[in-house]
Amino acid sequence: MSSKDNAGGTALPAHDESNMINDGKKQKGSVLVADGDNHLRKRLSAIVDRMRYDVVVARNGENALDLFLKQSFDIVFTALKMPGMGGLNLSLQIKAASLNTPVVLILDKRIENIMNRIKAGRIDCVLSKPLSFGEIQKTVQYFVTNHSRVQGS
Repeated sequence: MSSKDNAGGTALPAHDESNMINDGKKQKGSVLVADGDNHLRKRLSAIVDRMRYDVVVARNGENALDLFLKQSFDIVFTALKMPGMGGLNLSLQIKAASLNTPVVLILDKRIENIMNRIKAGRIDCVLSKPLSFGEIQKTVQYFVTNHSRVQGS
């Protein structure tokens, strides 16, 4: 995918839930979800799990970084604001440890003024709340596939 959104991240085409993979087989790939919002964290992890990817959740940036340093992930979803370390700092730490790991920052639509700061950072994709199943599915599939190629898997 080469299209860019207005934040400089990868813009993903719309996709609907009817194309969800549900043949019962686990997909190759692991996803880390870091968000202080319990509802969003559960929703996002449930969607990724229904897609048959391994998913690990973290309630804050420090917990997410600890998990990331102990285990390899193909993609990381992180909220901008979390208790303790926020998503931007978490993404910098992740990129310092593994430059090729895609980091997807989840923002509220109200936070448009932060977009210029994101352009200068190392965020691979930006999704806005409310999240749709299609956005999550396309993001995971795109980055897991490309991350596996880069890693030589």
